[in-house]
Amino acid sequence: MSDSEDYPERIEDSADYSTKRRLKSVFDIRHEIRDTRKEIKFEAHKSSYRHQAVSAYRALVESYLLEIEPLLRRYGNGEVYLNQYDFGQLTLEPQTREISKNSFFDVELFFPNQRGGNGNDSAWERVPEDNVPEPVTYEFIGLRSLFDAPDTFVLHDDVQLQGVTGPDVLTYVQKAQIPMNSLDLMVRSLNDFISDIGFELEPEHEDDPAHLSL
Repeated sequence: MSDSEDYPERIEDSADYSTKRRLKSVFDIRHEIRDTRKEIKFEAHKSSYRHQAVSAYRALVESYLLEIEPLLRRYGNGEVYLNQYDFGQLTLEPQTREISKNSFFDVELFFPNQRGGNGNDSAWERVPEDNVPEPVTYEFIGLRSLFDAPDTFVLHDDVQLQGVTGPDVLTYVQKAQIPMNSLDLMVRSLNDFISDIGFELEPEHEDDPAHLSL
């Protein structure tokens, strides 16, 4: 494909979108989004890799939004996407499991940041149920929430245990990123928007169950 065929030349009131260099940036980001998503799908079984990969995916979606934001503020239903559209939510909720009701301990709490006796970087500890950290929920309303959200979502609390030799305290830390389904919905919404305002794109001829073809 020649350079003149790589990028679309038509967008209504194209002067507002300025130059082909910016168009090229949009297309480059879209291809990176597609490739990164494929990597996440193929490496889904590697939990240690997933957070880093989803963070990279989020960074690309942010770059995509930065390029499109001026258009969102001027055309069609862009302001709805920016400020009102519901892109889902994330809940950080500690993982627990019940133990004997005859014990002082009500539950075991899973500490993702602690090293267990089997050498894993996580451990279960017995705690009174009242000491389990409260869940935290974040809602993603509008594409602007992508910029307002922290780089990493963290549930952090000091949890008092009742050890054999007396009370003890462990720091509970759970980290998460914006869920893939929310990021996918943001990408699809941006794709739909630029198509609606006259940004014509050719679909990719490949398997794309998330409908993220570029």
